[in-house]
Amino acid sequence: MINLFIDSNSISRLHDIRNERQGRRFIKKDPPLVNDTVFRLEYWWRFPVALRRRIQVDLAYVDIMGVIKGAASLDTNLEPLTRDTYTAKRWKLAPNFTRESERNAVYSLYESYEKQKKARGEFDDVDRVIRIFKSLRRSPEIRQEVGGLLHEIYVDGKN
Repeated sequence: MINLFIDSNSISRLHDIRNERQGRRFIKKDPPLVNDTVFRLEYWWRFPVALRRRIQVDLAYVDIMGVIKGAASLDTNLEPLTRDTYTAKRWKLAPNFTRESERNAVYSLYESYEKQKKARGEFDDVDRVIRIFKSLRRSPEIRQEVGGLLHEIYVDGKN
């Protein structure tokens, strides 16, 4: 779940901004959201058995969202970790999978997940946060109008 912490006056101002942009939608209806339940029930069984073997679905989801995709930052141009960077992470920074073979399997699961998600026209919470940051970066006008209204973005893996 993503919580955008905005006070009530700012919410009112966001509505005003949206209304001022006639013909250009400021807030779009989002495509279907992939959360941990959707990942487990609709994606997991579509991954190759060889990748899923000895990997717990919940731990794979946590590493994909929290480590691989969660490392995306303004410093990395909002890109996820590469396979080499992920497999080289110290176990204290990514403790769910300690063996290189497990991390390679999780990274392959991540790549398969991204491919399936794109084909299905879906997105996840990390995609949503990245979309917000890219919108703010792309449009100085929106950044100026919204920048003072958005206090923080908190991402919680549970809905």
